[in-house]
Amino acid sequence: MLRIKKIFITTITLMFFLSISFLSAESPPDADSSDPDERVSGYGVSVISPGLPIALKAVYQKGEWGVQFEFNYFYMLGMLRIDGRRILMDNGWNDVYGFAGITGMHFNDGLMQSNSINNTLFADFGIGGELRLGRERQFGIGLEGGLLVPFYSNQGLEQYDNSGLLVANVFLLFWL
Repeated sequence: MLRIKKIFITTITLMFFLSISFLSAESPPDADSSDPDERVSGYGVSVISPGLPIALKAVYQKGEWGVQFEFNYFYMLGMLRIDGRRILMDNGWNDVYGFAGITGMHFNDGLMQSNSINNTLFADFGIGGELRLGRERQFGIGLEGGLLVPFYSNQGLEQYDNSGLLVANVFLLFWL
């Protein structure tokens, strides 16, 4: 129980400082004078982690605030990630953003044991960057790095030894 309290307090503290940095960040240029043809949704794939080996990614970004989703499912591993995101710096062809949200992971080790399925919920937060390419900047390539902090597991949180997981992913997006 003490471990859960420490993880919870650490997560809340980090989310508090992250939200303070989001609120105090300077607004990107042209955030208020948005173009009616502004691209607001992007679809693509992400690789590496937490959606090993590959996941589908969707982003909805209107102005400086947005939301992103990632999903994959293979028999042994499945992941669903939902994050809010805020652009911290944008110059039109690249941007840097912070994100925070929740990730659900499903792992089935395939053994015929009664306890072979592990479902875990993580708080996730981090920072990402994207470079937009092409004449109309419709193709994006980027990377994200962050921390996953477990707060629920059907097999107990002891398996994580009071620590979070550092994760990173690389993604490709096509903006509409």
